[in-house]
Amino acid sequence: MKQGGSETFLRNVFENILKTYLRKNPTAKTIWELVQSVDNEKICYDHFTFQTFKFSI
Repeated sequence: MKQGGSETFLRNVFENILKTYLRKNPTAKTIWELVQSVDNEKICYDHFTFQTFKFSI
């Protein structure tokens, strides 16, 4: 299946979000690598959420 420009853009955005998250969260990175090491298949998401938290200083 050929990817269109917008699909490629979104895939790149999500890939960069994941890379940043894994770089900042070593435990998540370890789990991610463990899951991928089992059968090295592409991981697909059934949903994606953005969560924010309001902190008062």
